[in-house]
Amino acid sequence: LYSLLPEVKLDDKNPKLLIRLAELYTKVNSLDSAIDTLFKVLSLKTYQALCYYGLAKLYFLKKRSKHGLYYLLKSFVINDKSVEVFASSFPSIFTSKLFKALLNDSPFKIESPDNNF
Repeated sequence: LYSLLPEVKLDDKNPKLLIRLAELYTKVNSLDSAIDTLFKVLSLKTYQALCYYGLAKLYFLKKRSKHGLYYLLKSFVINDKSVEVFASSFPSIFTSKLFKALLNDSPFKIESPDNNF
């Protein structure tokens, strides 16, 4: 996607612009680029709950549920509004017994899905 606009200089210190770029990458199914972009935003120490929530959605789209759950729980811990957004966006999942069990298991003792994080 970025190669389509070579004349545009991306301000890699602008978190809102980077988040928008991640959304565009997602729309064109360039999920790895979207993930990389959200990690750039995280490195700026801003919009962390939003980025973790976005990473969760991306990893779920990639069928990497363990990573998706990890980032979803991180977003819940950082900002409890993430819980409300998730509950209203995915009510059947949020109210499922399995999801409740996962939440009750260790929502504040988040461990990385692998040691590469």
